[in-house]
Amino acid sequence: MNYLKFIILFSSFSLAQIQYGGAPKYLIDETKIINIKVDHTNKIETDLHPMVLRYANEYSLNIDIMNEGSIVEESTDITYYLGIESQGAKAIGLVFEQFHLTENSELFIYSSDKSMYLGSFNSKNNNPTGTLETAVVKGDNIIIELTVPLSEADDIKLKLKSVMHDYLDLMNLHGSNSNRVDCNDNVACSSANNWSDQVDAVVLVSGNGGVCSASIVNNTSYDLTPYILYAAHCNSGGSNVVYFNYQANSCSGNNPGNYNTMSGTQNLAIGNFNNNDYALIRLYNNIPSSYGAYYAGWNRSSSNPGNNVVGIHHADGDIKKISYDAYGMSSSGNWWDFAYSNGRVIPGSSGSPFFDNNKQIRGIASYIYTDYCSPAPDCYCSQSYYHGYAKFSSAWSYIDNYLDPLNTNVYSIDGTRYGNEVIYGCTDPNACNYDSEATD
Repeated sequence: MNYLKFIILFSSFSLAQIQYGGAPKYLIDETKIINIKVDHTNKIETDLHPMVLRYANEYSLNIDIMNEGSIVEESTDITYYLGIESQGAKAIGLVFEQFHLTENSELFIYSSDKSMYLGSFNSKNNNPTGTLETAVVKGDNIIIELTVPLSEADDIKLKLKSVMHDYLDLMNLHGSNSNRVDCNDNVACSSANNWSDQVDAVVLVSGNGGVCSASIVNNTSYDLTPYILYAAHCNSGGSNVVYFNYQANSCSGNNPGNYNTMSGTQNLAIGNFNNNDYALIRLYNNIPSSYGAYYAGWNRSSSNPGNNVVGIHHADGDIKKISYDAYGMSSSGNWWDFAYSNGRVIPGSSGSPFFDNNKQIRGIASYIYTDYCSPAPDCYCSQSYYHGYAKFSSAWSYIDNYLDPLNTNVYSIDGTRYGNEVIYGCTDPNACNYDSEATD
């Protein structure tokens, strides 16, 4: 084996990309909407590492929604419509090079058959970069709908740079993975029963047409700052989309339940695969409490964590999985090397955490000791091989000012779901008056 290190029509439903209520107006017949067909010769070439699962091709556009859309004007509002078609796509994501909405504007993005929409977006979705990449919307033809008060129309900036043409059906919107079986357990299986908090800390991160796994991490202020930890070889250099709760509701199921998304991330500290394969980013907006996110604890000790560890990840960009029964834990410079008897790290798993027996992050998935193969995940599951995880301890001196803002110099902290908020009640799950919301 080769040693590889990596630089690594029915009722409409909505996906929460921090949406702010409402639904599209559908004021105009689809046949009357100006429709832009994506030219597939305008492909943007991106150099993603093979351990970053590529799910989409990116095609360039240069479209000002305010100037090129169809218009429906009412007494106090004006609504703009524009269709985007990328023939053959399973789903489409949008990349705005200019994104500035006003307080009372409402932006929706929906499939042409009206079976799915994102939104609404408004000024709360603006970020300092003035750009935004969206999660994918089902189908090869989607519609942008923007409603804005006439008095605010001149303040809107909405210019498309490119589209993400999802050719894999990343979010299984068409049921492409309905019969899929692999060697990683769903997080709904009993093997993850003792790791439910840590499951809620793991997310899927997309950028430049590729996806990796990552984790939400706690800091010593316990203030729920939305820090995301993953691998340097996963970082595309720009902003990202983060998918929460992309997982099955049953042990044997392959279809996800409801999941949530957020767009807009800032790079804070990015390592280098060859030396220290870590990356710490943060979301521009706080994670809504309704997402049920858990902010994972960590341990910066350089001592060997032993084999009582588990990995939680989105192998092959699929629904969330858990790997366990580790063996062979050893140190290799800035990495931990070991294998799982149950489960495998494969492309798409990169950036995911492994947790020690105290349920704290000790490593970040970085590389595997085997050749790339196809079809995934079957060809990986048929092998036994070691994985390399970048050491959290090796990254510490580059991220400590973020994760230890109080300068406590502690070596480890537990995770949190509620931060500094104190909710008094019985926290013993075996007690008759147990309160699942209690934190003290």
